[in-house]
Amino acid sequence: MAFYEHISAFSLVLALSLSSTNTSLAARHLLDTGAVSSSTLALIQSTIPPLIQLKFPNVGLPVFQTLPKPKMPATLPSTQIPSPPTRIAVMPLNPWNTLFSFLTIILPLLNPFVAFAVNPQGETLLSWKQSLNGPAEALSNWNPTDEAPCVWLGITCNINKEVVELELRHLSLYGTVPTNLSSLVSLTKVVLSSTNLTGSVPREIAILHELNYLDLSDNALTGAIPSEICNLLKLQEIHLPKEIFPKESFSSRN
Repeated sequence: MAFYEHISAFSLVLALSLSSTNTSLAARHLLDTGAVSSSTLALIQSTIPPLIQLKFPNVGLPVFQTLPKPKMPATLPSTQIPSPPTRIAVMPLNPWNTLFSFLTIILPLLNPFVAFAVNPQGETLLSWKQSLNGPAEALSNWNPTDEAPCVWLGITCNINKEVVELELRHLSLYGTVPTNLSSLVSLTKVVLSSTNLTGSVPREIAILHELNYLDLSDNALTGAIPSEICNLLKLQEIHLPKEIFPKESFSSRN
């Protein structure tokens, strides 16, 4: 009887296993209805899976067999739980901003090896400054790193950044009246009064065709007024030290 029970139960469980998507429910149904005993079911559990795999290799094994419990990861202490990686937002770099920042840092370090060039009018004025023997503080803001001399002491420029006025009063320059004036032909006014200048009035002033005002008074200038000044057709007013005397040719024209 036990043999036939096993055969019948085996056939029944096998049939349910192949027709049902959940063989564990089929086995539980047989136990609940008393169709098979627990010992018979245990025997079938060890026999059916190999048969199913042999006959139907693509069919999964019945799931009513006892499955091992999945291993749960050990709980780590809170101090050992790895924290997620920190994401750092990196903004894309603008190459021009990087270049500007680099030059802002490097250029001051290279000074004075980096040559800064003022315009030709500034170079002419700086050349005259270097010939003076007075204290450097007198023209301390005549800076060769400036683009133009328009912000220098005693200098006035027009809208085109051309020097139109040179006006220095009551300074201890200790030098001579500038003679290199080829870059300053836009001058309309020259005032160098009380600046401790010596020497003579240079004939090179005659190239300042826009000049309308000349004041060299209160200086230790000597000699005669150069006749070339008569070529300054726009000259309206002139002030010279009393030691300066006019040439005969000059006085005869006036």
